Amino acid sequence: MNTLTHCGTPKNGTGPFIVPPVPSPRPCFIHRLRSRSQKAFSLVELTLAMGVSSFCLLSILGVLPVGLASNQNSRERTAAASLARGIVADLRALAQTASLTSSPQYALQLSEDSSKVYLAEDGTKLPDKENARYLATVTTNGASPTAFVNIRITWPGAAKADEAPGFYETATAIGRN
Repeated sequence: MNTLTHCGTPKNGTGPFIVPPVPSPRPCFIHRLRSRSQKAFSLVELTLAMGVSSFCLLSILGVLPVGLASNQNSRERTAAASLARGIVADLRALAQTASLTSSPQYALQLSEDSSKVYLAEDGTKLPDKENARYLATVTTNGASPTAFVNIRITWPGAAKADEAPGFYETATAIGRN
């Protein structure tokens, strides 16, 4: 660049100072070597990048078991809710049919007691807790015009109802004919 730079006025007031441009230094051997080395990463940069990457990877791997457990719990709750809907439908079929003494699918009664039903994953009734995935505890009040039903489904089926790690509970009212 051959432009002149204006630097203001000198102290004696004769006019502005004009400073010629400073020529850029000629690239030397060291400068050329340095520019070539800047095209690659240094060992320190690579080590730092690997450290940051491994920290991020370990953080993700640390959260993974929590996500899997949450997913499993969600699946269990969804299945238990579906089983509870099936039990309610079974009890409503009992209430609508005067000739039945127990519900058609699970053999439950609308009396003042608590019934325990061991269930497989697909909702079929099992005779004992040996292979049961779920335990459904159905409690009714036995009131004549309307029966209030509380259904508590716990898993795994072999665990005691009050000590099970997972549960789903719902209540409903069933009108009788």
